[in-house]
Amino acid sequence: MCVSTICSVHLRLFSRECRAFAVRGAEDAAPPKQTKKGKGIILGEGFDIFEDKWFPNLKNSEEDIARRYYAHTAPLFANKPIDIITSLQLEDYSLTLFRKLNAAASP
Repeated sequence: MCVSTICSVHLRLFSRECRAFAVRGAEDAAPPKQTKKGKGIILGEGFDIFEDKWFPNLKNSEEDIARRYYAHTAPLFANKPIDIITSLQLEDYSLTLFRKLNAAASP
């Protein structure tokens, strides 16, 4: 075996040991504290944060977004926690809006 092969084998073993030490060290560390899980955020609060933080970045449609939210989305979802809103509820909501649009467009 040549010297470069031996060095490469030792380097791999050393790096493997370093990784194992890092993993063992992480296991020996104190686990992160679990914080008390609160009620969570409701969609209305989330929209208020979105309105405060993101609306200044929009060019000119912020009034339109707010109007649509308050007219269509808020009555159904504003007081619901975000984590309990299901994709099925969102699909039903989307279908309802689509039907309203089609009904308004039909003569």
